[in-house]
Amino acid sequence: MLLEVRGTCAINKGDELMLRAISQHYAHQPDVSLCAEHITGPYQLRAPLGFYQKVRRTEVPVIDLAARAFLLPWSGEKYGLVSSRDVHAVLDSSGFAYGDQWGHYRARKTANLVRYWKRSGRKLIMLPQALGPFTNSELRRLFTEVASYASLVFARDSVSYQHLLSFDLDPERVLQAPDFTNLLEGVVPEGFDVDPTRVAVIPNKRMLDKTDPKVAAAYEPFLLECLRYIHQVGLRPSIVLHELRDIGLATGLADSLPFEVELIQHGNALALKGILGTCRAVVSSRFHGAVSALSQGVPCILTGWSHKYAMLAEEYGCPDLLIDDPSHLDEVRSKIEDICCNAARDGIVDVLTQTSETLRQATCRMWDLVDAELRVAAPDLGSVRTSAAGFHTAA
Repeated sequence: MLLEVRGTCAINKGDELMLRAISQHYAHQPDVSLCAEHITGPYQLRAPLGFYQKVRRTEVPVIDLAARAFLLPWSGEKYGLVSSRDVHAVLDSSGFAYGDQWGHYRARKTANLVRYWKRSGRKLIMLPQALGPFTNSELRRLFTEVASYASLVFARDSVSYQHLLSFDLDPERVLQAPDFTNLLEGVVPEGFDVDPTRVAVIPNKRMLDKTDPKVAAAYEPFLLECLRYIHQVGLRPSIVLHELRDIGLATGLADSLPFEVELIQHGNALALKGILGTCRAVVSSRFHGAVSALSQGVPCILTGWSHKYAMLAEEYGCPDLLIDDPSHLDEVRSKIEDICCNAARDGIVDVLTQTSETLRQATCRMWDLVDAELRVAAPDLGSVRTSAAGFHTAA
């Protein structure tokens, strides 16, 4: 069975974590192969994870039609190429792409693909993701077409789930499950300077262009105050880059402070998760940066630009660690003391440890449902072209 993964772009470390989580789940299932289009991320990342490169016929660099007909049947084993015709089912792993804040683009593109998948009998499963709101009528129409066709639709939080319930969908196919990167183990890079006094601050430029003007204006002063206060209480402030597009914001913060702040970046998302797992605490405006901390029992203050951040804090049993208004600097300092210095920290860690185990079990149940659904509708593998059937995912 060949599964196509859509909705991720590995420039974003959260998306890379989702790719790695999918790869990890199917690594020991020899009858399942994975593929993705080039937009998913660089070949150097996808190849070790066992992802075939899916090409459309128009992308094959062969003009002669007869040559095209003979290229893909044997090129899978030799060059890692498969055709869209080889795909049995699609896993949509968009972290957050369907809702008013993103407009029609992704919904329209997926709706167009759904029409093709219908003709070819291909299944669609929407893995846990944030969804909504859907107040725009055209967006609702497009998403209805997508979600109505999907065999399973997983909302990542209760607000997203309520948005799904506003559609006329089969209730047995609409489910809620946590972010599925919580099963991944972080890996501390060899030679990394592990320091139990390190407190990581993860910025997000989306806080400047996806929030209202008051929040956007207060965001950089908020980050600077976090770094200052962490330093003031005798801990080691560090800026962790969870996406390269945040580099300008990160360097600007470091340059504005009278003391040295290290800037941590790494090409491997598992390494970043491993680094966050060694920290005393984290302040994160990146969703998967927060998941990486919370799922390892590391206290984390969250700021965010959509409902998914508040829902994540609630899901992990620490709603008080969400900061709605970054201009309230007294509140910021109080929360930093709670997660770094006060006796309250031990209680927070205990809650996170217990909650993380519960959420990991929920993720395992989600995968059981996905696998059961794929087995039910699995096509006759004897009819699959050898380029797809012969490939096993890499561990």
